[in-house]
Amino acid sequence: MKKIIYSTIFAFAILIAEPLLATFDFRTTINPDDAIIIDSETGLIWQKYHGKNISFNNADLYCSVLYYAGFSDWRLPTKDELAALIKSKSFFPYEFTGTFWSSSYVDKSGRYIADFHVNDVRIEHVDVNNSFAKENSFHDVICVREPISDSDKTLSQSAGYQKTGNLQWSKIAPSTTQTRGRTHEDAMKYCQNLIEIGRKDWRLPSIDELKTLISTENLNIGPDHFGFKRTPVYSKLGKAERLWSSSIKGDSALYVDFTRNSNNVKEDFSSQYHDVRCVRTFSKSADKKEATKIDNLFWSKGSIIAMTSKNAIDYCKNLNEDGHNDWRLPNIDELRTLIQNHSGTETGGTCEISEKSGKLAKKDFTKECRAKKFGGNYSKLGDRGLPFWSSSTLSDNPNDTWTINFSTGGLGWCNNNKLLLFRCVR
Repeated sequence: MKKIIYSTIFAFAILIAEPLLATFDFRTTINPDDAIIIDSETGLIWQKYHGKNISFNNADLYCSVLYYAGFSDWRLPTKDELAALIKSKSFFPYEFTGTFWSSSYVDKSGRYIADFHVNDVRIEHVDVNNSFAKENSFHDVICVREPISDSDKTLSQSAGYQKTGNLQWSKIAPSTTQTRGRTHEDAMKYCQNLIEIGRKDWRLPSIDELKTLISTENLNIGPDHFGFKRTPVYSKLGKAERLWSSSIKGDSALYVDFTRNSNNVKEDFSSQYHDVRCVRTFSKSADKKEATKIDNLFWSKGSIIAMTSKNAIDYCKNLNEDGHNDWRLPNIDELRTLIQNHSGTETGGTCEISEKSGKLAKKDFTKECRAKKFGGNYSKLGDRGLPFWSSSTLSDNPNDTWTINFSTGGLGWCNNNKLLLFRCVR
């Protein structure tokens, strides 16, 4: 019998985008004292408390957007992993009942499910081209994540985060509709807001970055991630994908078709749907534990968990990182030193919001302080996603604090009780 290993990792939250929340029926409770169970034989990490009555359409999505027990790299288990769970389910502390979706498709006629009533894996026949059938076929979902080795707690290659050179690639983004893939605009936003393996500096790759994935030989790894028949694979990631790039050409955007061995850089309207993988630049300076120095200021690692203004101030005050305990939440002038590619809000720019000048009222906010186009490279540290707290409150309303959104380069303000990201400085 496998040994049960209980984790005492705190289950911070399940963060689901608001439009998706109504889609799911979360009839489960997360116990923060033992939120996950680790299979000591395979090393796989399982949810202890799972989702109930999830539709065919939303099974993959449920796990891919799950933020549970401090992790965001959950996925739907394969039929083989569920079959192994059936054989050794006694290592779970409760009795399994019901049926569970797997990630394994059966051509276009459905996908495998684990049926704990009969203790076997069987096929659930659902026409994948029939949206009504997919929306009305329900089973439970239990998510799993890969083991992380002691030598690489930060970056888990086995979890599917592959590297090519100094580029690290995310997992494939889940589709948002019945159509496979995402529009170009949605692809940009997805990567800007992505948090995986504790990192939030993901972006949609340029066409040149995607070209580094092109293989000169057909790897023919097997079925694509939908489980369909074999197709040619000319990607170093071993997947038959058509991936959006961030490169724009008029009203269209460029993508790479990795099922072709030539003429694989294509152009398509931004409203069309293609696959999405995000990328981040991996370097020793960016991923080491030591603080980063910019303009005589040392910056801590960025926060993974969003906090209120007060909690962010307290967090920095109590932080002991890189052998120092003199960290603080930066004021708006210090935070602006991290902005690039925005002439209005960069240090010395035309935006007049400043702790030094005392211009911290709403009336001091001018058009020069506003956001630029979403998705630009506005942070010297690669920060994106939610706005970042400064410690500078509005002079005409101390209940609000000045912030910077590094996805747009713009300044703004938020109520102190909002949950935002931050970096500490010294």
